[in-house]
Order: sequence, then structure tokens, then C-alpha cells
Amino acid sequence: MHSLRLRTYKAITMIEVLVFTALFGLFLSVIGVICVQGIKAFHKSRHRLTAQQEAQLSIDRLCRELNESYHPGISIKKSEFNGGEPGELWDAICFPTSRSNDDASGSTSMVGGKLQWNRYVVYFKKMGQKEVFRRVIQVSDHPDNRLYPESVPEDILEDFLTPSYPLNCPPSYSVATGSITDDRKIAREIHKIEFNMYNPTLIDYSLPIVHIFVESRVKVGTDSSGEDIFENTILTTDVKPSNH
Repeated sequence: MHSLRLRTYKAITMIEVLVFTALFGLFLSVIGVICVQGIKAFHKSRHRLTAQQEAQLSIDRLCRELNESYHPGISIKKSEFNGGEPGELWDAICFPTSRSNDDASGSTSMVGGKLQWNRYVVYFKKMGQKEVFRRVIQVSDHPDNRLYPESVPEDILEDFLTPSYPLNCPPSYSVATGSITDDRKIAREIHKIEFNMYNPTLIDYSLPIVHIFVESRVKVGTDSSGEDIFENTILTTDVKPSNH
């Protein structure tokens, strides 16, 4: 007579299924949080690097052009944010250029072995905006002496800052006191830019003439009170134009 052998099977209970589902969901949540934080950190790092590079590139380009300019022809404007007159909106530096091309890549204009200054370059930022722009301007009947250019008067310089930007020049854009032949965005994420000019009559020509301050700011979080937290990068430099 044959005996019957009973086989037993261990089944998964509903409680075990629920526990496994909960643990698996918790695991996915942790992985999700780690991925999200990693993506946010990546974007913050990229944004920070971009802002720093823009600040560095903008100041490098400005210094190269300003270095070969003519310092008696330099004029500066300060916004109210940087200690200028109440209601003043622009931080700007304007200086003569002898380059034949608007992008400063051309040859210099010469007359009788001397540099000829026909136009001016303006770097500027409007208070409350982050963009820094560069314009090449031609001022009507200015400078009077193209071998020894004088600075652009503040009220005339204002005429060239007021038009909406960017103008996407060329073609040239006419204003009341001349025309804008080129208009380009140099940087998009600049919190502050400030120009200061030392009085050349009080210092030796071997010393720097123009001081440039650039600050980029990137939001990195919020504090317990809900206020934004920023990381700042500050660049400063002094420039002495080679022609005086």
C-alpha cells in the first residue's frame, strides 16, 4: 500500500505584500530626492559658472578696448544705485576708438602718423536690469579735434543710452545727436557694474586711470525666513589707456 505525501506551499501574505510595496516606494522616493537634488545642484553650478564666465569675458573685452583708448576722451556715468544723481538710471563708460570696424577687429585709423579718433564705444547697464551692452556711436560734430578727442558731454551721452536695447544694429540707428552703428549684448547676468575714473591731473600717467567693478550674483537657495540666498562673484581691475 502506497502512502500519500502531502506537499506544503508557503504563500505570500497580504501583509508581506504591503510591507514590500511600502519599502519599495520609500526606496524610490529616496532615489527620486537624490536625483532631483543632483539635477538642481548641476543647474546651479552651470548657472554659477556661466555668470562667472560672462563677468570675466565682459571685463576682459572692455579692458582690451579701453587700454588702447585716449584717456582725456573718457566719460563716465553712475546710476543712483552706485552713488550717482537721484533718478540716474545708467552705469556707463564712453571712450573714443580709432578702430575701423565696429567689433574692434579692424585696423586703426591714422592721419599723418597719428591716431584718428572718429567714433566712441559705450559699455552700459541700466539700473534694475542684468544685461550689459556695448554700443558704437558716432556723435554729430564731435570730437572737434579728431587727433585729440574730448569726452562726450553727459547730456549728449544720455541720448545714446535712452533708445531701447538691443537695437540689433547695423543698420545704423539715428538719435538726436548722432547715430548708433553697432549694438551688442555683452553679458546677461551681471548684478552690478561700476566705473570710477581717477583724476589724471592729480596722479602720474604711469598709474591706472579707470577702475572697473563687476559683480555677478547667482541664487543658491532661501533662508528660514524665505529670503533669497545669493552667491556673489566680484571682479575688479584697473586700466590705464595707452594713449594720453
